[in-house]
Amino acid sequence: MTTYLITPFIDALIDDLQAVLPELSVARVHRYTPRSLERLEPDGDLHLAVWFSAEQLAEEALPLATGTRRFLHRYEVLLWQACSEAVDLVADEDGAREFLALVERVREQFLAARVRTLGGAIEVIWRGCEIEAGGGQGSTRYARITVEANFALDFA
Repeated sequence: MTTYLITPFIDALIDDLQAVLPELSVARVHRYTPRSLERLEPDGDLHLAVWFSAEQLAEEALPLATGTRRFLHRYEVLLWQACSEAVDLVADEDGAREFLALVERVREQFLAARVRTLGGAIEVIWRGCEIEAGGGQGSTRYARITVEANFALDFA
């Protein structure tokens, strides 16, 4: 029997975030494929991307109990949108504040009890976030979030 962990977790994570955060329910979604910060589309839409991390050891298999292994996965969650100041050259403090508040609401979701076992995981952990809230001509505001998910698999 094959056990798939990666794509079901990504799908469950996106579905959960879109269900509880109204602003993400209308975001353009990008699944599975990494996004480069240098190549983000500043098209005026809010974007949400989730992929299996390639920046570190993305999967570790660790002993959990006899016949069971814990698989630790790392995922990247990326939110981004164009800054209006990139168009009119006027600081968009309101836009930056709204974006930072959205990032904090996303973080709150990772602290919610229902997320701890999302997508078949035994534990989901918010590991950290890199944020650029905007500034300068042609800029894009983004938040790159690192998440860990632990899965337990039995071996026959």
